[in-house]
Amino acid sequence: MFGRLWHSVLFKITAACGVLALATGLPVAWGGAPLAWFGLFRIAFSVALFTLLARVVYLLASETLWLLRNRLILAYVFMGVV
Repeated sequence: MFGRLWHSVLFKITAACGVLALATGLPVAWGGAPLAWFGLFRIAFSVALFTLLARVVYLLASETLWLLRNRLILAYVFMGVV
């Protein structure tokens, strides 16, 4: 599951926005002002990260529910046999 997410476009956008936000905000570390596009990249990174985390939570919940559904079906089959 995480392999598919690692190679997704959403992950690449999140990583690119994170790198750009870090690069444009880096002058602050040396006492300077952040570059002009820092705010835009920071907001884009935050939105992309939130979307990525929501996708991860959805995939984990979906996988867990299918696992529980399959176990429930197996339990009903076992009870039917016995």
